[in-house]
Order: sequence, then structure tokens, then C-alpha cells
Amino acid sequence: MKAQDDDLKKLIIKLDELGLDFKITVLYDGYVCEGRNIYKDIQMILPAEENGWREFMKLKLEKKEEKSLISLFSKLIGYFPFCKYLKGENIVYEWKRRHQEERFHELIRISNKSDTSIIQIEKL
Repeated sequence: MKAQDDDLKKLIIKLDELGLDFKITVLYDGYVCEGRNIYKDIQMILPAEENGWREFMKLKLEKKEEKSLISLFSKLIGYFPFCKYLKGENIVYEWKRRHQEERFHELIRISNKSDTSIIQIEKL
């Protein structure tokens, strides 16, 4: 639990440094962070840090794109998103440190199901 407490403190400091204010919900193996900027509600999901890295991150924005936000969140996680897609009324960006192709193909399979709300998947 101490490791997660330390990780949470680091996450809060990093978000603060980037000027991002979020309500953070601690999960068993990561975090859900919810906040708002001038234009939209924002939700991100990311795991606890391991060996200095967070393996993935999902960022859900209201339908308006915001390149400056993507740049900020890339600084938070340390690398750039590999894809984006529409899910309902939101744009979702995904960062994944490894196995990006597998995740991309998984999203395509999910989007091909008739009962899914994932559409317009795009590699970045």
C-alpha cells in the first residue's frame, strides 16, 4: 500500500506541475482521474507506475479535439498516444507503451461488433 501511496503523491505532483486539477479515485491497480478544463469534461484511466513507467493511459474528452491537452497528457505519461476513436459522444485517446498493434486490432474487432459504440478508429 505504501508504494501506491507514493505513486499517488507523484501523480498528484505531476498533474499539479502541468496545471491539471483532477479528482482522483484510487483503484486496486491504478487510478481514474476526472476533471474539467475550460471547454470540456475530461476522464483519464491509468495504471500505477511500475519501474518508472505507466504502461497505458486512456483519455476521454467531450467531442471537441484539443491538441494542447494531448501534448500535456503525453508529458504526464512520457510518450505519445498511438490511436484515437469516437465512443458515443466522446473522443478517446489511448497511450500504450508496448503491444500497440495488438491493442489497435483489438479495438477494430470491438468496433466491428454491432452492439459497440466505438467508431472511427484512427492510428496516430
